[in-house]
Amino acid sequence: MEQDPRTPNRTRENIVILTLVLFLGGIIAFFLNVISLGIFTYVIGVGLLIVVVGSFHYFLWGRAMMEEVAVEREQMLLKEEREAAANDHTEGIVDLTGRRGIKRGRPGK
Repeated sequence: MEQDPRTPNRTRENIVILTLVLFLGGIIAFFLNVISLGIFTYVIGVGLLIVVVGSFHYFLWGRAMMEEVAVEREQMLLKEEREAAANDHTEGIVDLTGRRGIKRGRPGK
């Protein structure tokens, strides 16, 4: 059973692209390492260390804090909406942020 010609298999293209990117990236990294006499390796190492520490920090504390604060944030937004509804003064400046300013369709309809 042959594949439908209308749905091309992109696996081969993806492998070629990935291989070329890794090959050219390796050549560039090697060239920069030779030019900088090995300092480039340390720079890449420090960059990777920063990414690892940042990821560790996010997964250890960041996600828990986001989930912890989500309930408080929702309560604060509801409180602000209630206060805005209670303090709705129509004789002053009208806040149009909650309304749609652009209407679709033909003008006059």
